[in-house]
Amino acid sequence: MNLQLASELDTDHEFGTTEAGRAYTWAESDARAVAALAYIVTWFKARGLPADTTFSVGAGGFDRACYQRIHPEALMAKVDFLQWNVYATSATHTALARFRRIKDWAVADLGPIALSRPVLIAEWGVRSAELPDQAAWIGTVPAAVAVLNVERGPRIVRTNYFNSGWGRLVPKDAGLAALKLAYTTRPYV
Repeated sequence: MNLQLASELDTDHEFGTTEAGRAYTWAESDARAVAALAYIVTWFKARGLPADTTFSVGAGGFDRACYQRIHPEALMAKVDFLQWNVYATSATHTALARFRRIKDWAVADLGPIALSRPVLIAEWGVRSAELPDQAAWIGTVPAAVAVLNVERGPRIVRTNYFNSGWGRLVPKDAGLAALKLAYTTRPYV
């Protein structure tokens, strides 16, 4: 079981936050979140969770500075995965390019503890509004993951298609067939 402690801190904090009438900037909000997340993980681990319980902290991955701020080594020492969400929202977005962007940030910007963590892509998807042939795009994901996993840096070990407004399968049957095929293709098998 993985406990995802935040889904997309960059999206959550983009315009700052307010608590008890006080406004915090994006960077201040990130710093407060990192402290809170470290506390939460420590609290949970002290409670004797099942041995296979893991932790991750999410990023939508659209802002590199935020990505750096929410992955300090002290927090990365407490979590088990690097986690991000990846969506194709343009006809020019290939699976390889979308997945590579955040991996490249990790390799360039994060410390050795963070880079020792495997990657959990908690949400990925492709919008039919920009890419009407979602099934074809989904079919390129296994090759993209395979390419990235032979390159320097953390390995992608788990991915989860998120059938939401950002990735709702249209038509559903074709999308599900593409996902089934993708998840029965190397490197997934």
